[in-house]
Formats: sequence, C-alpha cells, structure tokens
Amino acid sequence: MSYSLQATAAADGLKVWDLRKLKQIHSLESAGVSVVEFDKSGLYLGVGSSDLKVIAVKQQFSVVAEFPDLGFKQVSAFKFGNAANTIAVAGQGNRNLKILGTAA
Repeated sequence: MSYSLQATAAADGLKVWDLRKLKQIHSLESAGVSVVEFDKSGLYLGVGSSDLKVIAVKQQFSVVAEFPDLGFKQVSAFKFGNAANTIAVAGQGNRNLKILGTAA
C-alpha cells in the first residue's frame, strides 16, 4: 500500500488524503460510512456503511464491486483476503460473519 494515502470515515462520507501533500484528493458523499480500509496492495479501498463498496484507487476511485444486501444494519468491520479476491464482513444487527467474493 502507498502509505502516503489514508482514508477517513465520517457521517457525511469518505475522504481520501495524500499525506505527502497534506491535502484531500478524493471524497465520496455517502450517509453513514462506518469503516474504510485499504487492501494490502493499496489498489483497492473498501467502504462500509449499510452496504459494502470496493473502490479501485488507480481507476480514478471508481466502484468496482458493490454488496448492497448483506443483512446487517451497519457494516462494523471487514478485512480483505489475499489479492483482494475475498472479503470477510461483520456487522451490527446479527452475529454473522460473511465471506464475499469479488471480481477484483
């Protein structure tokens, strides 16, 4: 991952920061973003709210995968698997852990 990029989650959405230049380089307005995380390579960024989105960083922050019906009130945590081809997701509302496949 490029450690110069960091992402933050807030009630109004996602913000991506370039720490080398000390400025915001991207934002995504989305209500209730609860958790954001880069995969190990830094090529993909996951954004959890009531659903989960996977964003390709080098493709102008385009959404490459969406998981809208997870059955959670809110995604509370997720981790990318090796090569970002699977994601383990946990959420509020039940005690389930879901393993998702991506096209990434």
